[in-house]
Amino acid sequence: MGSGIPQIKCYLNGVKIPGLLSLRALVAKAVGVIFSVAGGLACGKVSILGLTLELVTHFFITICICISMYYASIYKLSIKT
Repeated sequence: MGSGIPQIKCYLNGVKIPGLLSLRALVAKAVGVIFSVAGGLACGKVSILGLTLELVTHFFITICICISMYYASIYKLSIKT
């Protein structure tokens, strides 16, 4: 998967990378960081923090969109996406 910085740059420039913003990637990155720190390896903060925040933000926005579409369907509102 890599450090995350090049992938995020590509994603922000419009390049679609399959599996970049998935729950599997978030769990793999979190577990990898935990074991790396526990093993005494040096880990850079920027790449780990960048990809993790990108993944969490993506999931939060997805949940907000689902909730808003649910309430729009209940109250018969039109949402332009």
